[in-house]
Amino acid sequence: FYTALERTKYHKVCHLKTSPQQAFLELFKIIMKAEMRTLELGNYAYAIKSMVSKPFENHTVEAYLLQDVFYNRTQYYAEVIQLNIHRLSSKYFVCNPQSRNPDTFKKFEKKTPLVSLTPQESDIKNGKVIVGLQLTIVFDVLTFQIMQAPLISNFYVNATQSEWIKTYNQHSLANNNTVVEPYHWKLMMKELTVPENTVLTGIGFRYDSKNQLDIQLKYTPVLNATTGELDVLASGWMAERHDAQMTKEFSTKVKASASCEVDPFPDMPNGQCLLMKNLGNGHQANWIPYVETQQVVPQPMMALSGAGITHKGHDDCGGFLAPVTLTLSDYYTRSVGYEREFTLDI
Repeated sequence: FYTALERTKYHKVCHLKTSPQQAFLELFKIIMKAEMRTLELGNYAYAIKSMVSKPFENHTVEAYLLQDVFYNRTQYYAEVIQLNIHRLSSKYFVCNPQSRNPDTFKKFEKKTPLVSLTPQESDIKNGKVIVGLQLTIVFDVLTFQIMQAPLISNFYVNATQSEWIKTYNQHSLANNNTVVEPYHWKLMMKELTVPENTVLTGIGFRYDSKNQLDIQLKYTPVLNATTGELDVLASGWMAERHDAQMTKEFSTKVKASASCEVDPFPDMPNGQCLLMKNLGNGHQANWIPYVETQQVVPQPMMALSGAGITHKGHDDCGGFLAPVTLTLSDYYTRSVGYEREFTLDI
């Protein structure tokens, strides 16, 4: 099962609805529920047997033995999780859709592509955190869209109150600095993880000290994992510097994104820049890569520990820009409001 969850370029697992790490935890939650039902039914059976047996039979010893077996097995499961969970990735991205049509991607229509520097933030004052991402183009401006939901216990959220925050026309904003032209039309592929014991509450594009377009994340500490209370005043923004890497450039034989077979997995390392390319002629622009607009929302919904942007494709195919989310693990949250070393929300 562990091997089946590993997602690599050579093992393309596309059926997962969450990260491999979280899928690993979800399996053990199912096992734990089954173990608890077994314990309950066993105790019930011994109680009924004691009531109907003549003469009366005391099965207290058997009940305690059944309980000891339950504790030993659950402790073993906890050890298996702690020994193996760090070996699986917390990254979640969506593979290619079954059919490439205009509903699954967007592209820049104008001669000069634009990127919004307006950050997208969840409503932390009302206890809401980011649970999903979408990369899209609004009036020819590249921007993120976020899904938010109220945080509840154990870093899960109230999915019934989840909602996408609408991104408005970026050109209509009063501050002209919110829409910029990418420096040399380069974007940095980046995945960031927020500090320990915090959750993702904002994301946006920014320029780094070298005038390179990059991403930034907003984080908010969690005061109590049992109640889902956020430390709003301690929120902050973070970015990360990377050593210079060779910029990825498309070959002269590159094809437009929608006219070639695209690898459903990211093909660039974290921190590498991608040089966009215009395949259009004259005033008709055809910028590659296109922007994949599939919604990336791990199931079950939960708070996120990070996010980023990646590229799916290869040198001879324009490919697609796509968002990436990072789920939370027990290792990441064990010190936030927990009394026991290991906690499994079942």
